[in-house]
Amino acid sequence: MEFKSKMRKDRSGISTVLIAIVVIVVVVVAAAAAYVVLSGNDNDDGEKEAIAPGTVLEYDMSLFGVVVFATYKVDIVGQNADEYFIKVTQTFVEGGLEYSAYTVDSKGIPDGATRTGTTQLDTIHGSKTVNIWEQTEDGETVKSYVDPSNQMLMYKQEGMAEGLPITLDLTKYEPVWQTSYEESEAIGTVYEYTTIVGGHSYDRDMVCVADITGGKYGMSFDVSNLRDTDDVGKLCYISNYPEGLPADAVKVGGIITIGAANYGNVQVEKWSMSVTNESGITIGASFYCDPVTHTVYRAVFDESGTPITFELK
Repeated sequence: MEFKSKMRKDRSGISTVLIAIVVIVVVVVAAAAAYVVLSGNDNDDGEKEAIAPGTVLEYDMSLFGVVVFATYKVDIVGQNADEYFIKVTQTFVEGGLEYSAYTVDSKGIPDGATRTGTTQLDTIHGSKTVNIWEQTEDGETVKSYVDPSNQMLMYKQEGMAEGLPITLDLTKYEPVWQTSYEESEAIGTVYEYTTIVGGHSYDRDMVCVADITGGKYGMSFDVSNLRDTDDVGKLCYISNYPEGLPADAVKVGGIITIGAANYGNVQVEKWSMSVTNESGITIGASFYCDPVTHTVYRAVFDESGTPITFELK
């Protein structure tokens, strides 16, 4: 797995407000990637082009439109037929705090988005007439300024985080284009898991959702809404295999035997790491994986000192 939530320098200089924003703003501005493209131009051969993995967008993140306190980077690293698999990275100017996570966004306009008008906007590509799109998420309205003549490129976005007005302004755009894409057979592969929490049984799916550049796979494991006190949430990450072992996990020890709930005794390797959910919370995780088939028989997530164990169903 390539994403990390880490502190490069001393955290003491960063205000409490900005620490809170680092978690919230990814939800508020997640639509940034969703507005990248609806359809592209025709190339010299008359073939329709669309945005491809490898595309990078970078934004300045400002308070009240004047104080640049962070940068926001969007890397499109994979895709399926309808969605992009995206790495979003926020780097704070003060203290060097960096937060990164993966998410999945539609290749089209997000559900609930409405075009509300047009305006003239100064951009990195000069003065542009842009469309204004608005979307309400969890009671907060996000306003996006996109250029319909340039593949629906989003130049600016405005939203609220912790009661403060946050603005994104595009500073860099490096598109990669494709004329066709065909999903691999791995897309849609589902592994069903079950867990017992508070005396109740819950089923959750680990799904291969994207083809990643370099022959890897984008995984989604939604393990949210299991406890009121804490929530592991939805985890998106990169795997070397469609069976879902995270690419950045580290092997702990050698071959061990576990009693898999639905498979009896199986020989596995234990792989551990920290993962970051879509809310920016770091989770301790262990995966018990068959060394030959790469099947994950058990996954354990620890968000608050009380692990939740998922058994392959």
